[in-house]
Amino acid sequence: MDKSMNNEIMTLSEVSKYLKISEKTVLRMVKKGEIPVTKVASQWRFMKAVINDWLISRMEINPKSETTLLLEKSEIQFNLSLLIKPEMIIHNIIPGNKEFILNQLCRPLSDNKIIKDKDLFIKLLMERENLYTTAVCKWAAIPHARNPKHCPVTDTVVVIGICKDGVDFNSIDGDETFIFFLICTNSEIIHLRILSKIVEFAKDLDALDLIINSHSKESVISSILKWEVKNKIS
Repeated sequence: MDKSMNNEIMTLSEVSKYLKISEKTVLRMVKKGEIPVTKVASQWRFMKAVINDWLISRMEINPKSETTLLLEKSEIQFNLSLLIKPEMIIHNIIPGNKEFILNQLCRPLSDNKIIKDKDLFIKLLMERENLYTTAVCKWAAIPHARNPKHCPVTDTVVVIGICKDGVDFNSIDGDETFIFFLICTNSEIIHLRILSKIVEFAKDLDALDLIINSHSKESVISSILKWEVKNKIS
């Protein structure tokens, strides 16, 4: 599959035609937070790769945790920092192939019993990577299952992995990847909200640089909190 096509940025009109629904319907979904989107120069823009993930996610399989059910409520403010726990931050990711990296990222999930079947979860993550790379941001990758409702997970969290030496993760720009944001959830709604937040965060290279060069788990969380306050993210 052509990576440049997967990384295509679509306008409101283009995504309307792609989804075969009216622009008015797309705008209504944007306002309700039901579709992943970002604003560039006061215009809505949609990444085709993210929209494809949104389309693929459908079937309900696993029960949702209390955290997930709470965050799904539209009136609840959503901050990325809420899902970042110290035990889910890995500072010493060892370079290797994709499966080797994903195994390291899944270790704290397994150790803390957040995933019920590590091998199945890694299989789902690799299926997504084989479809097209999740290294869609400069320096950063966002590994996730293409259908979150199939994930054998018990809670909603984000694992952050840092590889200071950089690793080839088949990024769309050909650069090495230094930081990984692994999304762990079985909720389609939360999956999309997390994905959108991380993509937005990853566009701030100064914020990424602070995390990549951090020396403690507390400094990672602090950097994300400062970014949220600076950008008034909610």
